[in-house]
Amino acid sequence: MPCFLTHVQVSMWVIIFVNSLLFLLSYFQIDRNLPIVLFQGKDEVRIENCVIKGYHAFKVKPPMTYPPTLLSVDIEYTNIHDTDACLVWVPELNSFKSDMHDIVTDEDRYLLLKDVAGLPVGHVPRTLASAFRKLIDLGANVYCEATDQPQQSFPPWPAPEETGGGAVIPCTYLVRHESKQLVIDVVKEALMEMPEGDFIRLV
Repeated sequence: MPCFLTHVQVSMWVIIFVNSLLFLLSYFQIDRNLPIVLFQGKDEVRIENCVIKGYHAFKVKPPMTYPPTLLSVDIEYTNIHDTDACLVWVPELNSFKSDMHDIVTDEDRYLLLKDVAGLPVGHVPRTLASAFRKLIDLGANVYCEATDQPQQSFPPWPAPEETGGGAVIPCTYLVRHESKQLVIDVVKEALMEMPEGDFIRLV
């Protein structure tokens, strides 16, 4: 005969699972400074072949780690010129293991991770930022992975000497939301308005 679990039994199994997880964390002495993020019911959409703009202004190199460090993306609420502007940030220092705090992120200026943690890296491209603003307002989490070192803007992005050019950091953006289709629809609409839209890959 088929076995059906009652709501009470399901709740009990969830409690047992959580308690077991907490025991394992304690037993193996996992660094409690590291955030344990559970994206319950959230699907992920990756936006590849993209860039972080404005390295020439911010001059902050994100840590190049494996697996890649998830940089946070949030609305730049203090930007009075563009209410949709979004900044990419290096996570706070307590998000990293203590043995990573002294890794060198910028050899030319000898900056360490502990020097740049919690600082902004640059801006999301403007039209894409408008899409992210809309999605963040709808409860999405947006992140960024740097995929290469800072470099001069390259095609199809504006040339360094052109408006919107300068130095950029190649990257992939990640959007997590309970409705994957909503994210795809909003981002696709933004890409259609961008000259670089055909170059950007939505996964």
